[in-house]
This record gives sequence, C-alpha cells and structure tokens, in this order.
Amino acid sequence: MTASSPIPEALDRRPAQADVTLLEGLSPDMLPTKERMLADASALPSPPLVVLELLQLLNDEDVSLAALADLVSKDGALAAELLRTVNSVVFGLSSRVSRIDRAISTLGLRAFRSLLAKRSMQELVPDGDGAVAGEIRRRCIVNATLARAFATEIDENVAEEAFLVGLLGSIGHLAFARVAPEVYAILSDADHGWLREGTEREVLGFSSDDITSELMQRWCMPDVVTEAIRLRGPSVRHLVPRHASPKLIISLSLAQKAEHVLCGDTPSADLADLMTEVRKVIGIDMVRLSEILIANEALVIELAHDLTFEAPAVGSHAERVQSAVEEIGEGAETETA
Repeated sequence: MTASSPIPEALDRRPAQADVTLLEGLSPDMLPTKERMLADASALPSPPLVVLELLQLLNDEDVSLAALADLVSKDGALAAELLRTVNSVVFGLSSRVSRIDRAISTLGLRAFRSLLAKRSMQELVPDGDGAVAGEIRRRCIVNATLARAFATEIDENVAEEAFLVGLLGSIGHLAFARVAPEVYAILSDADHGWLREGTEREVLGFSSDDITSELMQRWCMPDVVTEAIRLRGPSVRHLVPRHASPKLIISLSLAQKAEHVLCGDTPSADLADLMTEVRKVIGIDMVRLSEILIANEALVIELAHDLTFEAPAVGSHAERVQSAVEEIGEGAETETA
C-alpha cells in the first residue's frame, strides 16, 4: 500500500445502528451545537505550557535540539520522564544519558512527540476525575496501544503518530460529557455503552472527533495528526485530502474497532466486523489478530503505569477474545443448519 493509496472500501461501512428507542426522548433544544462544544472545550484542562511550546517548535523542520532541550529543562517531570525513558533497558545503551539534548536525539522526534502526548494526558484527564473521565481514560489507553500495534503491522513509520492520536483522540468525548451530560448518557446507552462516531453524526451533524481535531490544531499538533483524528470514522473517510496519511487513518480505524471488541458490550459482533476488515485491508488472519488483541492487555497495564494512572479494569483479553470467537463460530453453524 503506497502513501497515496485510497482508503479501502472495507473500512467505509457504517457501524451498526444505535438503539433508536432510546433516542426518542431527545428534543432538538437538548442537543449541543459544535460551537458550544468548542467553547466548553476551551475551558478544559490544556497540556502544560511547556508541552504546547515544544509542540509548536516541533512543527519547524529546522528546530535545534538545543532549543528543545532548553524548554524541556523547564518542566522537571517531563525532563525526568525523558531521561528515564532513554535510559531504560529498551534502548540498551552502554552508558547512561544525562544530557537532555542527547536524550531527545536518542529517542527521535516522533517518539519524543509521543512522550509529550503522555505528559498531556496526565493533565487532560487526571486520575480519579469521575466515572465518565475514567472510561474515557481507559478507552484512550486501550486505543493508543492498539493503534501502535496495527500501525506496526502496516508501516512502522506511522506507529508513533498512531499512538499519539490514540492516546489523545477521545478528549472530545470529555467536552461532550461536560457540556450535555444527559444527552451524552442517552446516546452512549443507545450505542451499547460508548458513543460512536456514526451515531453522533446522525444525531448531531458532527462528532467528538471533530472537537478533538480542533483542539489538536489549537495545540499545534501536525496537520497529519489533526486530519487523521477527524477522518478515522467511517462516515467521513471518503473525504481524505491528499496530504493525509491513508496508512495512519487505516491503523486508527482498525484500532477503534478493536477497542470496541475489548471494551464494548457486543464483542462478538464487533470482532466479526473487525476480522473481515483486517483480512481485506492488511491481510492478517484470525490467529494473528487474536495475538494482537490478547497482547494488548499487558501493554495497557504498562502504559497506565507509565502515566501514573490506576490500571484500568480491562478484564482478561484472552477470555474475551476466545468467547467472542466461539460465539461467532456458533452463529455460523446455526446459519448453516
């Protein structure tokens, strides 16, 4: 698949319809507008000022390591996390790195941007911020690890961008839940516990991803990232502009669907849908897909620990996947009979 490849048709199908009976009590005056959502989103906790300044600097191709290091040194927590990361066993360095500029160089700018996303997440959705924020935090962590895994299967060059989008990609849900909590709860219940992009666009005319994309733009995230957030949903994927990354968008779309398998109320239906798409889009079989989903459990716990969050209650991924596979098999046998 080349960088200019169109988005495969397999990813353009709309999600299953929500339970419309739960939507009948909604009146037009209850529904939040996009403008109101963005106004509230501007009041949400924002990434630390140092992170925002670093993100802005990273948009300059000629930025120097010295300029980045000077800013990082102003945030003690970020500097400590950077040095801890590059001195971990993952990098296997023969001697410890103590200089911030060398640490950034060792990490690489793409992975450094992902580190900034992790620092932002700690401020945007702090631990212990209520049940809705807890679910958003869980979904973000699961999605980030899945997005990186699928991107690695497709093209490792987009893995860090996929992780970044996955980690911060559901901030728009937090804005929605704060602006119109009753509507958010109704729509989420109608969508089997988690509000999906298709339902939002059908009911509101826009989605939480649009809100997140706008926020990312304000935070000086790269255009390829802000576009990927807005376009990862099936209802708008045909609008992909030339400068967007199809590989990144596909990775994010598969991660969203896999997230539904691991966190949603209809795992067998979601797994059947995901299984069809991964076969068509990236050519992996059910065995490999199951390995990715099951391995995600340990990655989620590890990322939560890195973020100093309480480990989310993800349950056994192996049991969830195996149960869903068995249900799919039983359903197929029933249809054949």
